Amino acid sequence: MIIMIKILLLSRRFGRHFIKNIVPKKLFPKSMLALPKV
Repeated sequence: MIIMIKILLLSRRFGRHFIKNIVPKKLFPKSMLALPKV
């Protein structure tokens, strides 16, 4: 989880794409989708 958070902080563009496509399908529940928006 820490690594993914760092990725999001380092690259918001990649972060958004990563969150919307990969994360919801495999790693995190829908509730986690609220975090990257912030």
